[in-house]
Amino acid sequence: MEDRIQFDINESLKHYLSDPASVPTPDADPELLDCETDPDQLSSALIDNILNPIVDAVAENPDGLARSSFFDTLQFLLKSLSKLLDLIVSGLSVEADIIHGELESDEQDGIQHHKQLLEMYGFLLQWALSAVEVKASEKPAEPVPARRGAGKSARSKGNAKDGNWDWTAQIQISMETMCKVMKLKLSRIFLTTSDRDTFINLFTRSIYLILESEQRVKSMNIRMHAFKVLCIAVKHHGHAFGAQTSIVQSLTYFEHLSEPMAEFLHILAEQYDYPQLSDEILKELGNKEFNSNDTRGPKSVSAFIVKLSELTPRLIIKQMTLLAKQLDSESYTLRCAVIEVCGNLIADLSRQEERSDNYKTQINAFFDVLEERFLDINPYCRCRAIQVYMRICDLEQKFPKRRQAVAELAARSLEDKSSNVRRNAIRLLAKLVSTHPFSVMHGGQLSHKEWTARLDTVDAELNALRPPETPGFDGADASHVDSALLDDATQMPEDSP
Repeated sequence: MEDRIQFDINESLKHYLSDPASVPTPDADPELLDCETDPDQLSSALIDNILNPIVDAVAENPDGLARSSFFDTLQFLLKSLSKLLDLIVSGLSVEADIIHGELESDEQDGIQHHKQLLEMYGFLLQWALSAVEVKASEKPAEPVPARRGAGKSARSKGNAKDGNWDWTAQIQISMETMCKVMKLKLSRIFLTTSDRDTFINLFTRSIYLILESEQRVKSMNIRMHAFKVLCIAVKHHGHAFGAQTSIVQSLTYFEHLSEPMAEFLHILAEQYDYPQLSDEILKELGNKEFNSNDTRGPKSVSAFIVKLSELTPRLIIKQMTLLAKQLDSESYTLRCAVIEVCGNLIADLSRQEERSDNYKTQINAFFDVLEERFLDINPYCRCRAIQVYMRICDLEQKFPKRRQAVAELAARSLEDKSSNVRRNAIRLLAKLVSTHPFSVMHGGQLSHKEWTARLDTVDAELNALRPPETPGFDGADASHVDSALLDDATQMPEDSP
């Protein structure tokens, strides 16, 4: 077999992360090296002639990738092309099957050889997915007006070269293969934590790059596949701290990831029984201080914690003490978010059948926050507190003691200087009336005539239950006394002292 490449994952990553074009490829096909200065000379026929032997070799045995000429050729093509994904993914999938078989049979001889192959495939897969995302993010150039006389064939030729290609299916297959690899007993292949982390990061780095695309995140299939890769990495391969850092950064720079990241943490906690990551992220966000000029960060974090409180309120309630610190934040957006979270937690607690000992304490604490925010300095926060109370009015549990207090607050808000607050206060008062707790037994309309009739009926029923009067003690004979039954009057002697 041709000389094997001496592959060092750390050295290759150093070049790749600095500049993919700087990755050395001395053993690439000579015909490709001739095109290095002018990539436009790379024709489809030339690429096919070079790729076909590599495809055949890798299909026969994934170990074919270790040939220095094959590996350098693929690296060279990745600098200019992104259509090598099928080759890399299929090779990695077959390699995973081979490793699984050897691990099950307790063969230890070729473990280190497989370690290097996994790193090589993982490195190329990361590069290929990055190239795909860069290509997908490029805005199509403005169409050049066709020359007079240029026919349909000329236009179709141009479209064939520069046409858009939908990579969604191949990206999904790539992520399925990542999951397949991570389900292996990697601890028997990567003996040190640093080696394992370096390898796992080849996959997770690609996932975070894919999630940066708002268009990709909108696809349910892409999103769920990405979450699955991250969940396995966090649960089984020690990626929790790396995920925490990446998620907090994502919330800072990518607004479209606010709700998807909450969805990811919900899946991780519910399906993979790993709520620890949510706890750590909420702790970090609770202690985070935002710049007064920063509008994107607070907005994104607010959407994140509100969505998380809707999906998994029990994760939020454990860290509510820390999140409550944001009520003192200069950002009204964060204060609005905490107000809304309190409303979601009240709704969740009211629906619980088995209530804990501190149920009343928690409910009262959240209600106290809402009532305090009726006096928030910002009208948007005051409006949000009123709107949250309106949603609470629709709950099955009516909280009658709190309704009286909030009615007084709403009446006071009718004098607020903000017209928006006054408008919402009117709606809240109307909601309090329309959802009053007396409608359950006697209907919603408080008609005086009907209630008086009901009172008379109830009085009659109560009178009917009174015991009968005792004979001889009725009112007519109450003033008549039989003197024979009385004792003689007591006589006092005259000489008594």
